[in-house]
Amino acid sequence: MRSEVDPLTQIFAHVLDNIPVSEGKYPEQLKKARNNLLSPDREYLKDKNIFIDISNITADLPNGRFYTIYNNIRFEMLFNYKKGLPLIVVLNGSKTSMYPEFKRWSWYTFFQGSMLNIADPMYDLYKDLNLGWYFGNDKVDIRRVIVDMILQITAYYNIPNKDIILYSSSGGGAACFEIASLIGGGCTCITINPQIYIYDYYYAPFFERITNLKVGGKDEFERNNTEYWIKRKTDVKYIFIENLASRCDREDIYKLAKNFRIDLKYGLTKKDNIIVWTYEAETDTPHGAQEEYCTYFQIFFLRKLFDDDELIERYRNLYCLFSEQWRKQWALINTNEHADREIREVQLSKQIEKIIDDFLISPTNNDFNNAVLFDCLAPRTTYTMEFYGIKLLGTTSKIVTFGVKDKLQNKLIFRKDIDIVNDGCVISICTGARADSLEVKIYAGQAFHTNGVSLSVQKVIIYKHLSENKANKESGAVTDLTLFEDNQRLNKQLNEVEKDRDKWRRYSDLFKQLLVCNKIVGQFGHDNPVVEDLKQNGYVNIAIYGYSEITKIFIHILKDTEIKIRYIVENGNIQLTGIPIYPRSLEQYPKCDIIFVADIQNYDYILNKLKNQGANYNICSLERYLRRISE
Repeated sequence: MRSEVDPLTQIFAHVLDNIPVSEGKYPEQLKKARNNLLSPDREYLKDKNIFIDISNITADLPNGRFYTIYNNIRFEMLFNYKKGLPLIVVLNGSKTSMYPEFKRWSWYTFFQGSMLNIADPMYDLYKDLNLGWYFGNDKVDIRRVIVDMILQITAYYNIPNKDIILYSSSGGGAACFEIASLIGGGCTCITINPQIYIYDYYYAPFFERITNLKVGGKDEFERNNTEYWIKRKTDVKYIFIENLASRCDREDIYKLAKNFRIDLKYGLTKKDNIIVWTYEAETDTPHGAQEEYCTYFQIFFLRKLFDDDELIERYRNLYCLFSEQWRKQWALINTNEHADREIREVQLSKQIEKIIDDFLISPTNNDFNNAVLFDCLAPRTTYTMEFYGIKLLGTTSKIVTFGVKDKLQNKLIFRKDIDIVNDGCVISICTGARADSLEVKIYAGQAFHTNGVSLSVQKVIIYKHLSENKANKESGAVTDLTLFEDNQRLNKQLNEVEKDRDKWRRYSDLFKQLLVCNKIVGQFGHDNPVVEDLKQNGYVNIAIYGYSEITKIFIHILKDTEIKIRYIVENGNIQLTGIPIYPRSLEQYPKCDIIFVADIQNYDYILNKLKNQGANYNICSLERYLRRISE
């Protein structure tokens, strides 16, 4: 029966409601309440080496981290208790940092229940594994061990099975189906973009190679059979949150819907003990376009919709709106990330070549009154010149002429009139094959009309680009002055291939040098100079930032030696046997003796990033290191 009180009114109850915002009370109280909600205590993450015997709980569990040994497996856990509320069990997906990892740990501040966060021990058992699914081995199903531990904890705190909620995403979600089915008793299983059919997932063959375990085929514990677990216990509430823009997740939910005869709708769809909430968040990595704290409350509310089928129809429109808000949120995030990336690329791809302060051209009676700005141009290079505080006296015009003169031919080979906007302007110059005889000139106003005109500029900054500045092409404030090669052939604009021109030239030079010195080809044996140098400096456990051609060379050099490559930092689905891969977005990386930066183009940015993170290891450019060794 439908409740007289609309349950939706409680979706955000006791969170930020009833906060006074009248004059004199805003914003202090609202900010304080929000900070309490979204500012977790990082002490929770500190490992205090506390052991708890889960098989024999005699006192309340500590809030924070502890570990247990259960069925001869060590489990790392994080706990937060809220009296009288459900137990929310959070499982974790792929390894993106050093073990143990507790994703969503900070959400204990607003979770509507106690939190039990369990790290996946597969990453402790198999060091090279990046996705474990809480699988276990041929003899032990880790998921069943977790069921026993959960029931031990809920028995101690008198929490009924109907108040146990499995909450996870991706690889953690894959394990939740079996655990929820084994617990039963009306518990809830909430998964966001889970791997429903793990044998179809791209990582399955890598998992099998690292663990020597089979993901597909017949499994004694049915760990690869999500549909079996859903059908086994019809009193368990299964909630699927699926991003339609993610191909792998879309294919999974389509397959499930077909086999369970579910006619999916955008927003909410319910059939029997399954609710599916579909949304569409298009990003560079749509599988990871998951929920944030506000969306969590919308997800958690779905538990109530199993009580009354009419509620689904009542709230279907509302959840379509939530889906659209979710889409818009990730569109904004994606736009901001692309903008930030473009800004970083622009900043990292240029260096200051020259700064001129208080530049002045005095008035004369010459119609060609000008001065040289820059005369040390390099061939096939892009320069950007930024002008600030331009003042013209003796004319009402707002036009300044820039010209390029060939000193050998003693003639102006190019000129361009620029409108001054807000006392400033920006120009770009792309040089051709012959540039050593060129000089850039600026006129006191418009050429042929400089008689009696003076020009002053507060500051001129001249940048030399190491790669193409794409932002210049899209900015209306920028004018491209394209210079000509011999026979007035138009120099082709720097294209996408030339973006990495400088980087690849340095790679090429380095490889040639190493090959000549016989430091790459062949077997080094006991005379490997790289290994001997690293050992001599105490660098036995190393890491590499960036997976590039130079990284592959370095891996080859160190193969089957005493030097251990602890991990490589790179984005994307890179799989290397025996070498963990961590994303570039981590706030901190595991300890090592030295981290070699293989990303030549972005070395300065990466160096500053690692230093700002408080890196307690040495940092070195891999290119410079190998160049030194090969000399």
